[in-house]
Amino acid sequence: ELAQEIRKEGMPARLKVIEDALAPVLSSFKEQDRLHLVRIVLLLTSSAMIRAFNDYLDLTGVEAADTVAWAIFTLAYAGSPGEETTQSVSHAEEQE
Repeated sequence: ELAQEIRKEGMPARLKVIEDALAPVLSSFKEQDRLHLVRIVLLLTSSAMIRAFNDYLDLTGVEAADTVAWAIFTLAYAGSPGEETTQSVSHAEEQE
């Protein structure tokens, strides 16, 4: 399918963007863990994942984004000893 081919062609650029965004914390991970982190962030930010949040959990876009942000934050700081690993206030809580 054409759409899938286009997604595959753009994958190296998407992975590079994620690596750049995670650069401040990637150095604290072993090479294999870096690869796993970048891959999971790619999946967490995919349109398929956002649809799954809606289809499986009936979450709004804001709730899904808040959950993804929490997961990325938690995973990214898992390799940083002494760092805070949970967000104090979520986006959804801020809007209440």
